[in-house]
Amino acid sequence: VEPWYGTKFRLWANAEDRLRWAAAPPTPGFAQPAPNRFIPRSLKLKGPRMTRVVRGQLPPAPTLRRNDSFWKVYFRQDTEYGVPRAYACVEFLTSLPRRSASATVLIKLYEKVLLDGLNAPLLYDARVAGLVFDISSSSRGVRLFLGGYNDRLVDFVEAAMAALVSFDVTADVERFEAQRDILSRELESFSSQQPYQQAAYWTGLSLITPDFSIQELRGALANVTVADVAAFATQLWRQERLFGQALVQGNLDEREADAVIRTIDGILPFEPLPPSEFPAASVVQVPVAASGPGCVLVQDAMDPAEENSAVELTFQLGSSRDGERGLQLNAAAQVLGALLRDAFYQELRTKQQLGYIVSSLASRTEGVVSMVFVVQGAVLEPGQVLGRVDTFLEEVARPLLEAKTEAEVQEVAGSLAEARLTRAQGLAEAVERNLAELMSRQLQWDRPRVESDALRRVRRADVLALLERGMLAGGPERRRFATLVFGSKHRAACAGALKALEAQGAEVVVGPAAREFAAARPKWPLFMETPEK
Repeated sequence: VEPWYGTKFRLWANAEDRLRWAAAPPTPGFAQPAPNRFIPRSLKLKGPRMTRVVRGQLPPAPTLRRNDSFWKVYFRQDTEYGVPRAYACVEFLTSLPRRSASATVLIKLYEKVLLDGLNAPLLYDARVAGLVFDISSSSRGVRLFLGGYNDRLVDFVEAAMAALVSFDVTADVERFEAQRDILSRELESFSSQQPYQQAAYWTGLSLITPDFSIQELRGALANVTVADVAAFATQLWRQERLFGQALVQGNLDEREADAVIRTIDGILPFEPLPPSEFPAASVVQVPVAASGPGCVLVQDAMDPAEENSAVELTFQLGSSRDGERGLQLNAAAQVLGALLRDAFYQELRTKQQLGYIVSSLASRTEGVVSMVFVVQGAVLEPGQVLGRVDTFLEEVARPLLEAKTEAEVQEVAGSLAEARLTRAQGLAEAVERNLAELMSRQLQWDRPRVESDALRRVRRADVLALLERGMLAGGPERRRFATLVFGSKHRAACAGALKALEAQGAEVVVGPAAREFAAARPKWPLFMETPEK
């Protein structure tokens, strides 16, 4: 009788059956899996735990472990979260992934084929053992992300890098064709995105470089072969000059963090990329237009059956990377966005019912601070909706801010300042924050505290000045870019809206000319030169 539930049972030995089972021939293809080399052996924590986390107290900044012509490496040992995990985030700076539409397609195909090809021999066992590997690209270069249980992280880095450099794209043509078909479907499905998403796409194509249109990417994909991807991978890892910047963070000590980078460096040697050639995305500086519609991009919705239209209106307010001035500019924009958000929604969505998607926010792209207003619906054509947004700014936003007391503005600013000090909810989020700082090349590790202090210094006059100088008609720093996407219900009104905008002095850009607009315009300074930290 077993002791827990009092259930009766009996044991007996059957020698004859056991002998027959032992003599049975193995079934082809059926066997125990090989031992998983990535299963952690120890979950021991390496660093001391912080006994008490005080709100507003920031964790220690990552320390610089290597800084030469090949690498810039930062390390941060976890003392907050007490989990046996660590992450290695590596970015190889190179302009190759965005040199052309063909290069963009080739890197996307390479990423897909590589991850699919490494799944069976490497990544499945790694996932079972709590480890992850990913590869992605941007205008800055190629990023590798490795992490999970720290005990076998160095072994996993070695295996993953060896698999990456030895991977043969041409070994499985069927895999290449399957991934090529997936990418083709992704590009084709873009046309079915909602109008407000397409508006954001056209705005980005007009204001951020380097970038390529969906049509250019589709055209480049049509002629790509498996040999092209293989040649691209060879060029990337064996011929391109690179610069590695990395963050290693988690339950590791300095010796192990150094071993991670030393392992990558040993398997993937490269010639160094000089700092003067470090790639970075640039943001177009929209011309000042104190009056009138400013710059306006007009485009039909990509889906002919889409009835809804969309408007995205962007006001560029300045650069957050312009020292103390930029810091306060960003803080004032955050307060302005918080003060206008509910009022904009209530006016255009609740009262006027112009669309079911209505939003406004303060954004920051590559350091450029903007206020963005978005409306999607089928009630009015986009030119009329743009007029309603202007009316809101003049007749609702201005009186709203003028009616606010200093105490009310500072209450909003204080709330935002407190939120900025919110502690990361886990190690992965803490790594993500530090990684974003590293990729920005600003290295402002105490950014939450600095930006929180800046928010507390915002005054009512700062917010009003930002609205009046940068957004309202007559403002001397008014940089305005509007994107109008016309759905099928309003397509017939497009030509009339275009003429009306031109009559008001708008600089009109037709969608396909978005890249030409971006190429011809001056760019915002990056303000990236900072003292070594």
